[in-house]
Amino acid sequence: MLRFYKLLALNLSVLFISACSLLPGMTFSNPGNTDQSQIDAQTDINPELIPITPQLITNMAKTAPPYEYHVGPGDHLAIIIWSQPTWSGPGGGTTIAASSPSLGSNLVQSGAGGSGGTGGSFSGSQASISSNSVSGGQVNDYLVDTHGKIFLPYFGKVFVAGQTEDQLQDQLTQLYKKYIRNPQITLRITTFASQQIYVLGEANQQALLALTDSPMSLALAIADAGGINPNTANPSQIFVIRGDFAHPTVYWLNSESPTGMLLAQGFVMQNHDVVFISPAAAVSWNRVLNQILPTLQAVWTTRSLLNSP
Repeated sequence: MLRFYKLLALNLSVLFISACSLLPGMTFSNPGNTDQSQIDAQTDINPELIPITPQLITNMAKTAPPYEYHVGPGDHLAIIIWSQPTWSGPGGGTTIAASSPSLGSNLVQSGAGGSGGTGGSFSGSQASISSNSVSGGQVNDYLVDTHGKIFLPYFGKVFVAGQTEDQLQDQLTQLYKKYIRNPQITLRITTFASQQIYVLGEANQQALLALTDSPMSLALAIADAGGINPNTANPSQIFVIRGDFAHPTVYWLNSESPTGMLLAQGFVMQNHDVVFISPAAAVSWNRVLNQILPTLQAVWTTRSLLNSP
């Protein structure tokens, strides 16, 4: 319940700040005669601006570890213990009926559609997998709580956060080996909710998008937000803000270049990234920073609320 209120505060804060500061034609104005250096001193922001180039994409592909999704609070897990109805039965999760040999894998992304550029609504989303029936055992759905744990019948609270599907499957196999000879366990993440990115600015619909077990590119993130608003956006100034509020790394994409969207397809998003599509009126990075600053403050402040105990 506490996490629910924190998530509500996150969405309301970002929606309110975004609506106030990022409507088409509106800019963030300095109070009184305060100049840019004073604002920088007050907020202590020291961004590093890095153009997204073919060389950058090549270096990232070489140095980045293989993409893996790590379970976190808010995710849902389906756990099947084959031919063991006693162990797979109700007690720790929501039971789903049983009769087919595999789980479905149809991704369902909410928050799609909409229009109106930055004046549109701020949509949240969770990616989920439809769970078909499974023969030989029941499918139980387990919610990962705010402490990164699930409740398993006979075992109580088990810590699962930070692990991949394969790691969790191995962990549970070792756990059940104490009581079952050669346990056959299948584990799948059925709802992805713990890792998210933000798409703000002149997208056709500002969005909060869930990362899944398939990597999301910058191009896909923009597409999931309805694409770039052709009437209000400056496609030569698309920014990805990554890191903490005081010292973010800012990646800059010029999608008007011949290779722009190809580069966007190779740029892999990370948890808590903020994509900002600049309005056509913004002609310099300083002006973009002035416009996005209130929204970044809301995002990072409410993120801290979510991570607080």
